Amino acid sequence: MLTAIHESAHAVIATVYGATVEKSVLTPDDPERAGLTTYRQHVTGQRRGDIVFAGVYGEAFARHGGPPTPRGLRLVMAHRHHDATALRAAGDPSGQVPKLVANCWPSITGLARELYASRRIGQADIDRALFLPADADEPTRNHALSLIRSGSVPGSFTVHPVGTR
Repeated sequence: MLTAIHESAHAVIATVYGATVEKSVLTPDDPERAGLTTYRQHVTGQRRGDIVFAGVYGEAFARHGGPPTPRGLRLVMAHRHHDATALRAAGDPSGQVPKLVANCWPSITGLARELYASRRIGQADIDRALFLPADADEPTRNHALSLIRSGSVPGSFTVHPVGTR
């Protein structure tokens, strides 16, 4: 379940930052990694660092039962070699990840339960977990994501397309 939370945190924060997730999968038979999240476009720079750190932070958050200590983060990083390498390559995360993970925690854990049960999730599953409108046009979707980035909890607001009520 911790791997499902880890991958779900990657997927949720990637979506909040505007990336499109191709899939998140659990790979228990893979000796290299227990899960994997892939994206439809290449994510680079600061956003890449934030997305990588989100998985580590989400897993540490679950292990600790809330915001993790620096030691808790180091313990997760010691077991997630791919993420540790990717985080070193991307540079320091922006500092927004702890707040985003905390605000999106119900979405992350709900998505993790779905991933744990099915072993695979996609963008539509992530959108549902974030309560994004299914039939929203791009500006409406982007507005909802900007509300989440600014601190609103997913599902605590409603966004309507321009010209509707």
